[in-house]
Amino acid sequence: MIPIEDIQKKYGGEMAAVVLAFRVHFKTDSIQKLQEFVALNPPDWQKVMDLCYLHRIRMLVYRILLQLELDESIHDQMKQESYGMVQESFTLVHEFKQVVEVLSEAGITVIPYKGAVFTQQFFGDLISRESSDIDLIIEPSHIKQAVQILKERGYQVPEVKNQENFGKDFFEKFKEMDMRKPRPGTYPFLVEMHWSITETVLDMDPSINSDIHRIGGVEKIAGTEFSVLEKNQHFLYVIVHHAIKDGFLSLREVVDIAQGFKNSAIDRTYLKDNLSKWGVSRAFSVANALSFELFGIRAEEVDKTKKMVLERNFLDQILSFQETDPQYWNSLKFRWDNLKRFLVRVRLRDSLKKQISYLQKVLKNAVSF
Repeated sequence: MIPIEDIQKKYGGEMAAVVLAFRVHFKTDSIQKLQEFVALNPPDWQKVMDLCYLHRIRMLVYRILLQLELDESIHDQMKQESYGMVQESFTLVHEFKQVVEVLSEAGITVIPYKGAVFTQQFFGDLISRESSDIDLIIEPSHIKQAVQILKERGYQVPEVKNQENFGKDFFEKFKEMDMRKPRPGTYPFLVEMHWSITETVLDMDPSINSDIHRIGGVEKIAGTEFSVLEKNQHFLYVIVHHAIKDGFLSLREVVDIAQGFKNSAIDRTYLKDNLSKWGVSRAFSVANALSFELFGIRAEEVDKTKKMVLERNFLDQILSFQETDPQYWNSLKFRWDNLKRFLVRVRLRDSLKKQISYLQKVLKNAVSF
């Protein structure tokens, strides 16, 4: 693991406190070490909370931080936010159950993906992992019917996907149909119905979707049993999503990876073989290195003889991600940072040929829009 003092020196005491809290969660460091660290290096607790919000990791971090001796105002704010997140988690699960039920009653095969089922499979509860949408895997032939059913439940289709006919071009261009249901005073419910793990523009091997509709077991969520993906398959898709789609942008992605690596049912050979077949075996080595360097959790030994340039680039990207100013997302700095993140993400492809092919797809897609 990277010494916590090194993280503090380069990325600030607030980020160091957050990483150390996760090490306590993963039992690779102690609560005493965290208490001593914040006593010697008092962080700006508002910035700590802002970072947790930005990286979408409040629930797990607050659970650890609330064990410390904190100022009453900070303690109460974390506790209040935690209570709100628990309420929201169960509200989302309730909506998730209703959506799956109404689609299943219409004869549509639905497989929950990410979200509540991933939290249940890998965290053992429904509240440890922040989630904001309902992800489902549905056959393309059932999408049009599913859209109509959800419209009757108050869901709306975004203008860019407001198609009367769902033809071949539509399913090749997009990987999911997203629909929103407004809620007064808060964010809308968001349902994403997937038929592909990645967008066409990400230039992944088509075989990645060959088993996407294969049911691998049953998981009980809030008292109801659901047909789900097998754990290894689900975790494999999450690695692809976090690496290839998200580009390991935040701590949340690495927490998911580390939590998966901790699971005794995970077969690392299965993961590596499939990622290699799809031409992105670097996604595994980077995920493994990030999980170990940040949290001390690994699927296999990290090869210290390698220069690990790519791994260090991703590590710096994650720990440097501290932009809490809302104006950042509309700034030139955001566009420049996004370009740098993209160029790092390109290198997850195993070969130069794959990297060039991906770049060509992205440029072609940009021109078409």
